[in-house]
Amino acid sequence: MKSTYTEKESRAVVMLMGCETIDLELQGRYMPKCYPYSYLMVGCPAVFVNPWKVIDMEIDILGAKLYEKFVARSNDDDKHGITAFMSEARNACHYPFLIGASTTCYGIPTKICKKDNILSSQLPSKPKRKHSESNT
Repeated sequence: MKSTYTEKESRAVVMLMGCETIDLELQGRYMPKCYPYSYLMVGCPAVFVNPWKVIDMEIDILGAKLYEKFVARSNDDDKHGITAFMSEARNACHYPFLIGASTTCYGIPTKICKKDNILSSQLPSKPKRKHSESNT
């Protein structure tokens, strides 16, 4: 049986700006479930998560500042990825060492490029996977 979930591809940077978004769901002997790992498995280059409880207003400020800096400053000549703007976003919080430090990035360094007024992640294209169907 083919899984449609693993066949999907994504190039989006995911920002899970909520409380404890890295929680693992244990499943006995099997690999634990976790939203960030699921996003990475389908090809998202980077995922931002919070390992502990955060204040809503503070994490909203951090997320908005990170997004603002990343989109406003990213261009083809810029060599900085999204993680380069984390320190500026953390300093925008009232509690930079508590709430600001909670945001963690998993994945690879990612930057965006503007092509024909469309924002897209700059990653090499991935070859399509070939699945063999077995008749059992």
